[in-house]
Amino acid sequence: MKKTKLLSAAAAVIMAVSMMSAVSMNAWAANSGYGGLVEGVSDTNQDGSVNTTELKKSLVIRDGAKIPDATFTFNVTPGAAVSATESTFAVIKGVNPEKIKFGEEEQADGNGTIKYEMQDKPAEGTTTDDGVTIADTSDGYYIATKSVKLDFSQCGFTEPGIYRYIITETGTNAGIKNDINNTRTVDVYVEDATTGTDKKLKIAGYVMYVGTLTTGPSKTVTSAEGFTAEDGVNTITPSGNLVSDATKSVGFKNVYLPHDLTFCKQVTGNQGSKDKYFKFTLNISGAVPGRVFYVDLSDADATPIKNAATKYSSMSNPSTFTVGEDGTAEVVFYIQDGQRIVIKDIADGTAYAITEDSEDYQATAEIVGDNDGTENNGVSVEDIGLTQDTTVTFTNDRSGVLPTGILVSIAPAAIIGIAVIGGIVFLVVKNKRREAEED
Repeated sequence: MKKTKLLSAAAAVIMAVSMMSAVSMNAWAANSGYGGLVEGVSDTNQDGSVNTTELKKSLVIRDGAKIPDATFTFNVTPGAAVSATESTFAVIKGVNPEKIKFGEEEQADGNGTIKYEMQDKPAEGTTTDDGVTIADTSDGYYIATKSVKLDFSQCGFTEPGIYRYIITETGTNAGIKNDINNTRTVDVYVEDATTGTDKKLKIAGYVMYVGTLTTGPSKTVTSAEGFTAEDGVNTITPSGNLVSDATKSVGFKNVYLPHDLTFCKQVTGNQGSKDKYFKFTLNISGAVPGRVFYVDLSDADATPIKNAATKYSSMSNPSTFTVGEDGTAEVVFYIQDGQRIVIKDIADGTAYAITEDSEDYQATAEIVGDNDGTENNGVSVEDIGLTQDTTVTFTNDRSGVLPTGILVSIAPAAIIGIAVIGGIVFLVVKNKRREAEED
């Protein structure tokens, strides 16, 4: 009985101690949470923390073409968590991606954007007012790069570790080919920054990779030997603990290779007028609504002047025209023999049709470039999707045969008339000589 009471008392003591220990452990756990990131007023703080990284958009453009109007959208989502192995670090699923700021703004509905505005190519090495920098290449292209800062400081990291996010790019800009791989993996390295009893975290750095990764960074520091960097836009030096067999990146690369459409006028035949202006109607479809096209009039007249051979009294050739909300445009031009119109920077896949009023001339048309174009009896040409620079030459012929048969038919009569006149003159002269001899 006494033993039973003693055991019961001991059990009660052990339970009480256990409960006290549990309370103590829970209290410690509650007080062990980090108080957020160290505070700072700049992207890189004095303690070495980095609140932002940079996402670059590089647009490869055919030399001579303008920078196009274009909008690219980026969506950031959490990457998958990855367990640690003997050779790789663990990865934590990214937290609160909606709190990431693109530039100065939080993502709208989880998305951020980079926009380009149409403009002439600036000089190499310059930066435009809207933040585009220019670099020339040696193979007939130039690169227009625009960057945006991604601020991860409001994501609410709670422990040191590697947090993973996935950036996906979307964009349906006419004539622009998107990056072959439209995702990038961003690993955010969060470290302990505790000083004394003030438990804090800091963002120590970022690593961006091409594609969506599912493995953790290697525990072995990567050497530069044999390392593969993203092809084309940037040279990236490897450093630190990287994901094996992955390609480092700084952003996305897109390609814009527009085409020029040229149509020319030739007049042939002995009755063809080199002064005459002919009317051409250009129709564009499948273009970006609101897009402004530029026209090269260096080999044409901006304001043709009516002459005796031309039936049109009022003529003008526009140097620009704007696509309507339905993606179409119709424009009229007037050119004469030896002149040409050049429509600049038509996006790949844009449809066009050119129709000429050839009047009483015999018309033919020749297409050089995009052979998919269709020629219709010489007076019109159309293509459902332009794929390369194309020149269309419209030739108008008007020839006539001189009526030489009429001259030949009156020749015998003319000869007889001349003979008769000659005979009369001979008789008159003879009679005068006779009269003179008789006197």
